[in-house]
Amino acid sequence: PLLSLAMAVRLGALLRAVGVRYWFQVAGDMKAGGFELGYNRVPLTALEELFGMMQSTQAALPSVACPVTLVSGTVDHEVPVSRVPEIFDRLGTASESKRLIWLENSYHEIPRESDAPLVLQSIIDVLCTL
Repeated sequence: PLLSLAMAVRLGALLRAVGVRYWFQVAGDMKAGGFELGYNRVPLTALEELFGMMQSTQAALPSVACPVTLVSGTVDHEVPVSRVPEIFDRLGTASESKRLIWLENSYHEIPRESDAPLVLQSIIDVLCTL
C-alpha cells in the first residue's frame, strides 16, 4: 500500500499537531465516469476510526468461517488491489467455500458500474446455495 496504517496514524497525529482537522476525500472512482456526490473533506478523527476498523477487520479475517464471495475491480484508485488476494488468503473460510471475482469494467464504485448485474447475479447464486 502507498501508506501503511501505522504511517497513516502517525501522519494524522502530525497533522493535528499543526492544526489540520480535515483530509481531502476522493470521490467518483468510476470507470464508466459519471458524477458521484461525495465529501470534499473528511475529519481526521473519522479516518482514525476507519484505520482502527481496518486493523480489527484484518485481525478477524482468520475467524471468518461462512461462505465468502469477494469482489474487486482490477483497478481501484481508493483501495490498493494488491490487498485483495492478501485478504482473500487470510479468510478462515474453507477454500471450497470462498471465491474471488475480479471485475475488468469497474473501479471502486462497483454497484454503479457496468459490472453491477454480474455482482448481483453472483450474490443471488451464493444465496441460492445456502
